[in-house]
Amino acid sequence: MITPPYLRRLRFELSDGDFIDIDTHQTGNKKLLILIHGLEGSTQSKYMMGATQHFSQLGWDVLALHQRSCSGELNRLPQLYHHGITTDIQEVLGHFAPQYESVFLTGFSLGGNQVLKFLGQPTSQIPKNLVAAAAISAPIYLPTCVIKIHQIQQWVYHKMFLDELKIKISQKAKQFPDLIDVSKLPHTKTLYDFDNFFTAPLFGFENGQDYYNKASSLPFLKGIKIPTLLLSAQDDPMLSEDCFPSEIAAEHRFLHLCAPKYGGHVGFYNNLKKNYLSEIMAADFFKNYL
Repeated sequence: MITPPYLRRLRFELSDGDFIDIDTHQTGNKKLLILIHGLEGSTQSKYMMGATQHFSQLGWDVLALHQRSCSGELNRLPQLYHHGITTDIQEVLGHFAPQYESVFLTGFSLGGNQVLKFLGQPTSQIPKNLVAAAAISAPIYLPTCVIKIHQIQQWVYHKMFLDELKIKISQKAKQFPDLIDVSKLPHTKTLYDFDNFFTAPLFGFENGQDYYNKASSLPFLKGIKIPTLLLSAQDDPMLSEDCFPSEIAAEHRFLHLCAPKYGGHVGFYNNLKKNYLSEIMAADFFKNYL
Protein backbone atom coordinates (compact mmCIF):
# COMPACT_ATOMS: atom_id res chain seq x y z
CA MET A 1 0.00 0.00 0.00
CA ILE A 2 1.52 3.30 -1.11
CA THR A 3 1.40 6.29 1.23
CA PRO A 4 0.49 9.53 -0.62
CA PRO A 5 3.45 11.92 -0.86
CA TYR A 6 1.95 14.50 1.51
CA LEU A 7 1.48 11.94 4.28
CA ARG A 8 3.98 10.29 6.59
CA ARG A 9 3.23 6.83 7.93
CA LEU A 10 3.94 5.97 11.52
CA ARG A 11 3.38 2.77 13.42
CA PHE A 12 1.45 3.26 16.64
CA GLU A 13 2.05 0.57 19.24
CA LEU A 14 -1.00 -0.43 21.28
CA SER A 15 -1.07 -1.52 24.91
CA ASP A 16 -2.28 -5.04 24.04
CA GLY A 17 0.85 -5.73 21.98
CA ASP A 18 -0.74 -5.02 18.61
CA PHE A 19 -0.31 -1.98 16.37
CA ILE A 20 -2.12 0.27 13.94
CA ASP A 21 -0.58 2.28 11.13
CA ILE A 22 -1.42 5.99 10.92
CA ASP A 23 -0.91 8.25 7.93
CA THR A 24 -0.12 11.70 9.24
CA HIS A 25 -0.14 15.24 7.92
CA GLN A 26 1.45 17.25 10.71
CA THR A 27 2.91 20.69 10.11
CA GLY A 28 2.65 22.21 13.57
CA ASN A 29 -0.96 23.36 13.47
CA LYS A 30 -2.92 23.85 16.68
CA LYS A 31 -5.98 21.92 15.48
CA LEU A 32 -5.98 18.15 14.95
CA LEU A 33 -8.48 16.02 13.05
CA ILE A 34 -8.47 12.25 13.54
CA LEU A 35 -10.06 10.27 10.69
CA ILE A 36 -11.28 6.66 10.90
CA HIS A 37 -12.27 4.65 7.83
CA GLY A 38 -15.00 2.08 7.26
CA LEU A 39 -15.22 -1.68 6.71
CA GLU A 40 -12.23 -2.93 4.71
CA GLY A 41 -11.30 0.64 3.78
CA SER A 42 -7.99 2.37 4.33
CA THR A 43 -6.51 5.83 4.43
CA GLN A 44 -6.44 5.64 0.64
CA SER A 45 -10.21 5.31 0.39
CA LYS A 46 -11.48 8.28 -1.60
CA TYR A 47 -13.49 9.74 1.27
CA MET A 48 -10.45 9.52 3.57
CA MET A 49 -8.13 11.10 1.01
CA GLY A 50 -10.66 13.85 0.34
CA ALA A 51 -11.09 14.70 4.01
CA THR A 52 -7.35 14.65 4.65
CA GLN A 53 -6.68 17.03 1.78
CA HIS A 54 -9.60 19.34 2.59
CA PHE A 55 -8.75 19.79 6.27
CA SER A 56 -5.01 20.06 5.72
CA GLN A 57 -5.68 22.87 3.24
CA LEU A 58 -7.75 24.59 5.92
CA GLY A 59 -4.76 24.56 8.27
CA TRP A 60 -5.37 21.43 10.32
CA ASP A 61 -3.05 18.60 11.22
CA VAL A 62 -4.60 15.26 10.25
CA LEU A 63 -4.13 11.72 11.54
CA ALA A 64 -5.73 9.14 9.25
CA LEU A 65 -6.03 5.89 11.20
CA HIS A 66 -6.03 2.40 9.76
CA GLN A 67 -8.16 -0.26 11.35
CA ARG A 68 -6.07 -3.22 12.43
CA SER A 69 -4.85 -5.17 9.36
CA CYS A 70 -6.04 -2.55 6.86
CA SER A 71 -2.72 -0.81 6.11
CA GLY A 72 -1.40 -3.57 3.86
CA GLU A 73 0.13 -5.57 6.71
CA LEU A 74 -1.67 -8.01 8.98
CA ASN A 75 -1.82 -7.10 12.63
CA ARG A 76 -0.12 -9.26 15.25
CA LEU A 77 -3.08 -10.56 17.25
CA PRO A 78 -5.67 -13.11 16.06
CA GLN A 79 -8.46 -10.50 16.14
CA LEU A 80 -8.92 -8.09 13.26
CA TYR A 81 -11.35 -5.27 14.10
CA HIS A 82 -15.10 -4.76 14.31
CA HIS A 83 -17.82 -2.11 14.45
CA GLY A 84 -17.75 -1.67 18.21
CA ILE A 85 -14.03 -1.40 19.01
CA THR A 86 -13.22 1.88 20.76
CA THR A 87 -10.00 1.12 22.63
CA ASP A 88 -7.78 2.11 19.70
CA ILE A 89 -9.47 5.52 19.50
CA GLN A 90 -8.91 5.95 23.23
CA GLU A 91 -5.20 5.17 22.99
CA VAL A 92 -4.59 7.41 19.98
CA LEU A 93 -6.37 10.30 21.68
CA GLY A 94 -4.46 9.73 24.88
CA HIS A 95 -1.17 9.99 23.03
CA PHE A 96 -1.82 12.81 20.55
CA ALA A 97 -4.48 15.03 22.14
CA PRO A 98 -2.10 16.67 24.67
CA GLN A 99 -0.03 17.99 21.75
CA TYR A 100 -2.89 20.21 20.45
CA GLU A 101 -5.15 23.01 21.56
CA SER A 102 -8.23 21.42 19.98
CA VAL A 103 -8.97 17.94 18.66
CA PHE A 104 -11.80 16.68 16.43
CA LEU A 105 -12.94 13.18 15.44
CA THR A 106 -14.52 12.01 12.18
CA GLY A 107 -15.50 8.44 11.39
CA PHE A 108 -16.92 6.99 8.19
CA SER A 109 -19.38 4.08 8.12
CA LEU A 110 -17.98 1.47 10.53
CA GLY A 111 -15.57 4.14 11.80
CA GLY A 112 -18.50 6.45 12.41
CA ASN A 113 -20.21 3.85 14.55
CA GLN A 114 -16.99 3.44 16.52
CA VAL A 115 -16.76 7.19 17.10
CA LEU A 116 -20.34 7.46 18.33
CA LYS A 117 -19.99 4.47 20.63
CA PHE A 118 -16.73 5.82 22.02
CA LEU A 119 -18.28 9.23 22.74
CA GLY A 120 -21.35 7.78 24.41
CA GLN A 121 -20.06 4.92 26.52
CA PRO A 122 -19.46 5.78 30.19
CA THR A 123 -16.10 4.00 30.31
CA SER A 124 -14.48 6.28 27.71
CA GLN A 125 -12.01 8.94 28.85
CA ILE A 126 -12.82 12.00 26.77
CA PRO A 127 -9.96 14.54 26.59
CA LYS A 128 -10.98 18.03 27.62
CA ASN A 129 -9.71 19.41 24.31
CA LEU A 130 -11.81 17.01 22.21
CA VAL A 131 -14.10 19.71 20.87
CA ALA A 132 -16.49 18.05 18.42
CA ALA A 133 -17.00 14.99 16.23
CA ALA A 134 -18.72 13.80 13.09
CA ALA A 135 -20.04 10.38 12.06
CA ILE A 136 -20.74 9.97 8.35
CA SER A 137 -22.93 7.17 6.95
CA ALA A 138 -22.72 5.33 10.27
CA PRO A 139 -24.64 2.03 10.67
CA ILE A 140 -25.62 2.82 14.23
CA TYR A 141 -27.99 -0.15 14.67
CA LEU A 142 -26.37 -3.25 13.24
CA PRO A 143 -29.22 -5.76 13.78
CA THR A 144 -31.32 -4.03 11.13
CA CYS A 145 -28.44 -2.81 8.95
CA VAL A 146 -27.24 -6.38 8.46
CA ILE A 147 -30.72 -7.31 7.24
CA LYS A 148 -30.61 -4.49 4.72
CA ILE A 149 -27.19 -5.32 3.32
CA HIS A 150 -28.31 -8.93 2.80
CA GLN A 151 -31.11 -7.79 0.49
CA ILE A 152 -30.66 -8.55 -3.19
CA GLN A 153 -30.37 -4.85 -4.09
CA GLN A 154 -27.13 -4.66 -2.09
CA TRP A 155 -25.56 -7.87 -3.36
CA VAL A 156 -22.61 -6.00 -4.94
CA TYR A 157 -21.61 -4.39 -1.63
CA HIS A 158 -22.32 -7.60 0.24
CA LYS A 159 -20.15 -9.73 -2.04
CA MET A 160 -17.31 -7.20 -2.05
CA PHE A 161 -17.11 -7.01 1.75
CA LEU A 162 -17.54 -10.75 2.20
CA ASP A 163 -14.87 -11.66 -0.34
CA GLU A 164 -12.36 -9.27 1.21
CA LEU A 165 -13.04 -10.49 4.74
CA LYS A 166 -12.75 -14.14 3.73
CA ILE A 167 -9.35 -13.48 2.17
CA LYS A 168 -8.20 -11.69 5.30
CA ILE A 169 -9.42 -14.36 7.71
CA SER A 170 -7.67 -16.98 5.57
CA GLN A 171 -4.44 -15.05 6.03
CA LYS A 172 -5.06 -14.80 9.76
CA ALA A 173 -5.64 -18.55 9.90
CA LYS A 174 -2.11 -19.10 8.63
CA GLN A 175 -0.84 -17.03 11.56
CA PHE A 176 -3.08 -18.76 14.10
CA PRO A 177 -4.12 -22.19 12.74
CA ASP A 178 -5.18 -23.43 16.18
CA LEU A 179 -7.57 -20.51 16.74
CA ILE A 180 -9.22 -20.00 13.36
CA ASP A 181 -11.14 -22.86 11.76
CA VAL A 182 -10.83 -22.45 7.98
CA SER A 183 -13.10 -25.45 7.44
CA LYS A 184 -15.97 -23.03 8.03
CA LEU A 185 -15.01 -20.82 5.07
CA PRO A 186 -16.85 -22.90 2.42
CA HIS A 187 -19.99 -22.51 4.56
CA THR A 188 -19.53 -18.75 4.90
CA LYS A 189 -22.05 -17.51 2.37
CA THR A 190 -23.09 -14.24 4.00
CA LEU A 191 -21.70 -11.50 6.22
CA TYR A 192 -23.81 -12.89 9.03
CA ASP A 193 -22.10 -16.26 8.56
CA PHE A 194 -18.72 -14.52 8.73
CA ASP A 195 -19.59 -12.69 11.93
CA ASN A 196 -21.14 -15.82 13.43
CA PHE A 197 -18.21 -18.09 12.55
CA PHE A 198 -15.29 -15.70 13.01
CA THR A 199 -15.99 -12.23 14.44
CA ALA A 200 -18.08 -13.42 17.38
CA PRO A 201 -15.81 -16.19 18.71
CA LEU A 202 -12.60 -14.21 18.19
CA PHE A 203 -13.94 -11.26 20.18
CA GLY A 204 -15.85 -13.17 22.84
CA PHE A 205 -19.42 -12.61 21.63
CA GLU A 206 -21.98 -15.41 21.91
CA ASN A 207 -22.83 -15.26 18.20
CA GLY A 208 -23.30 -12.82 15.36
CA GLN A 209 -26.52 -11.40 16.79
CA ASP A 210 -24.90 -10.79 20.16
CA TYR A 211 -22.09 -8.95 18.37
CA TYR A 212 -24.52 -6.76 16.44
CA ASN A 213 -26.43 -5.85 19.58
CA LYS A 214 -23.37 -4.98 21.66
CA ALA A 215 -21.38 -3.21 18.92
CA SER A 216 -24.17 -0.86 17.85
CA SER A 217 -23.76 2.77 18.88
CA LEU A 218 -27.49 3.59 18.98
CA PRO A 219 -27.89 2.71 22.69
CA PHE A 220 -24.96 5.02 23.51
CA LEU A 221 -26.12 8.17 21.70
CA LYS A 222 -27.78 9.68 24.74
CA GLY A 223 -24.46 9.59 26.57
CA ILE A 224 -22.66 11.85 24.07
CA LYS A 225 -21.46 15.04 25.75
CA ILE A 226 -19.67 16.96 22.98
CA PRO A 227 -21.17 18.47 19.79
CA THR A 228 -21.51 15.65 17.28
CA LEU A 229 -22.74 15.65 13.70
CA LEU A 230 -24.47 12.53 12.43
CA LEU A 231 -24.58 12.87 8.64
CA SER A 232 -26.42 10.15 6.73
CA ALA A 233 -28.14 10.28 3.36
CA GLN A 234 -31.70 9.09 3.02
CA ASP A 235 -30.75 7.08 -0.08
CA ASP A 236 -27.91 5.25 1.69
CA PRO A 237 -28.28 1.61 0.58
CA MET A 238 -26.71 0.22 3.77
CA LEU A 239 -28.55 2.11 6.47
CA SER A 240 -31.83 1.00 7.99
CA GLU A 241 -34.46 3.39 9.30
CA ASP A 242 -33.02 2.92 12.78
CA CYS A 243 -29.91 4.81 11.66
CA PHE A 244 -31.86 8.09 11.53
CA PRO A 245 -32.60 8.74 15.22
CA SER A 246 -34.62 11.91 14.73
CA GLU A 247 -36.45 11.67 18.06
CA ILE A 248 -33.22 11.26 20.04
CA ALA A 249 -31.55 14.12 18.16
CA ALA A 250 -34.54 16.42 18.66
CA GLU A 251 -34.16 16.17 22.44
CA HIS A 252 -30.36 15.91 22.51
CA ARG A 253 -28.20 18.86 23.45
CA PHE A 254 -25.17 17.68 21.49
CA LEU A 255 -26.28 15.28 18.73
CA HIS A 256 -27.08 16.98 15.43
CA LEU A 257 -28.72 14.77 12.80
CA CYS A 258 -28.40 15.84 9.17
CA ALA A 259 -30.15 13.60 6.65
CA PRO A 260 -29.98 14.98 3.09
CA LYS A 261 -32.05 13.24 0.45
CA TYR A 262 -29.03 12.16 -1.60
CA GLY A 263 -25.49 11.11 -0.86
CA GLY A 264 -25.48 7.34 -0.87
CA HIS A 265 -23.01 5.56 1.37
CA VAL A 266 -20.04 7.89 2.02
CA GLY A 267 -20.69 9.17 -1.49
CA PHE A 268 -21.44 12.85 -0.97
CA TYR A 269 -19.51 13.76 -4.09
CA ASN A 270 -19.69 17.32 -5.41
CA ASN A 271 -18.94 17.39 -9.14
CA LEU A 272 -18.67 21.17 -9.19
CA LYS A 273 -15.92 21.37 -6.58
CA LYS A 274 -14.52 17.86 -7.15
CA ASN A 275 -14.60 16.96 -3.50
CA TYR A 276 -17.04 15.52 -0.99
CA LEU A 277 -19.87 17.55 0.48
CA SER A 278 -19.45 15.51 3.65
CA GLU A 279 -16.03 16.98 4.41
CA ILE A 280 -17.30 20.50 3.68
CA MET A 281 -20.30 19.97 5.97
CA ALA A 282 -18.09 18.51 8.72
CA ALA A 283 -15.68 21.46 8.47
CA ASP A 284 -18.56 23.94 8.62
CA PHE A 285 -19.95 22.13 11.65
CA PHE A 286 -16.59 22.15 13.42
CA LYS A 287 -16.11 25.89 12.79
CA ASN A 288 -19.00 26.54 15.15
CA TYR A 289 -16.96 25.18 18.04
CA LEU A 290 -13.54 26.70 17.46
